[in-house]
Amino acid sequence: MHLRRLFALLFALLVTAVPVFGFALAQQTNPNVNILFPPAIYSVSGSVNVVGTVNPPGLVSYFLEFRPLVDARTAADASVPWSPVTLPSRSPVIGGTLGTWDTTLTLDGLYELRLTVFTSDNQTTYARVSPVRVLNNLPPFAITPISGQQPEIITVVPVPTQAQFPTQVSPPEVQSPQVLALIDANIRTGDGTNYPAIGGLLRGQSAPVVGVSSRGTGWWLVVLPDGRQGWVAPSTVQVSGSLGAIPVVSPPATPTPTFTPTPIATATPQFPDALISTVRFDRTPKQGEPFNVSVTLFNQSSRALPRVAVACNFTPMNAFFNTFIDELGAFEQRDVTLAVTLNSGGGANITANCAVDVNNLVQELNESNNFFNLTTMLTEP
Repeated sequence: MHLRRLFALLFALLVTAVPVFGFALAQQTNPNVNILFPPAIYSVSGSVNVVGTVNPPGLVSYFLEFRPLVDARTAADASVPWSPVTLPSRSPVIGGTLGTWDTTLTLDGLYELRLTVFTSDNQTTYARVSPVRVLNNLPPFAITPISGQQPEIITVVPVPTQAQFPTQVSPPEVQSPQVLALIDANIRTGDGTNYPAIGGLLRGQSAPVVGVSSRGTGWWLVVLPDGRQGWVAPSTVQVSGSLGAIPVVSPPATPTPTFTPTPIATATPQFPDALISTVRFDRTPKQGEPFNVSVTLFNQSSRALPRVAVACNFTPMNAFFNTFIDELGAFEQRDVTLAVTLNSGGGANITANCAVDVNNLVQELNESNNFFNLTTMLTEP
């Protein structure tokens, strides 16, 4: 009996310790872009909080992704695609959670985990951890219970201390709802790009929010500095403040087009340009019940968009759903549907943070219009 227990203990240790003899691990030397947890030569299971730092000058966005290793010593070649762990984020993080990796959605095995960071000087910085073993299914003979009791598995997660990192100062809370322009954004007479523009917000400018579209498009009704009201697309702004009291407003009727726009005869653009024009739910979302999310994509270029990932991350529960869209032709519009079930958060506001070309694998004319946020109430079960 003692020999069986000793054998089980040795086997579990061998399963956890990845055989990486002779494998040169990538060293992370950038204090502003790094992954602290999980470390290399580590086993993970379930939902894993990836801890690290993203705080470079001129931060634009960052995201996490993973892909399988050929074996413990050999990284996959460039033909093996990366799978998204998170949607792109814009807020800096110092020694905190960069995202949650749900390892139950992939097969057990060896993987490499990568952090990709974009900055305003058009530079891309990576931090990579490899190998990491996903181990959600232990063999039945790996652990021998004692006296019929279930073994206790303890996972130790290192938490950075305050002494390691400077104190992060939280911005003051904004009570009145405001939008902050992430790019130069048009203000239109209605909640769609088919309405004429009446003004705009330059990148970094803000405006008060006085309504949200009753059509479920997520467009915000804002007040310009001259007092005029107009609609702004949620993919172009960041919303802050208390949203509970914002009224639902019916936009004007959709304008009837008087002519078919003809593309200007110029040289063929070098890159495609994917735009999320709207996000819709097929029913009122209810906790524990499936519903569909329709994402409308439009290629604003005469250059075809190749196959890319489309994903929606629901916050605050951090539920991630993704699919792919095949080639989107020149000036083509198409809907992509994601099947979603949310098992928590009933009775509170949720936000669908949707993106196309999730990992920025395709170079585009405009990378800033790949996002669309839609906030609604998740009813209780």
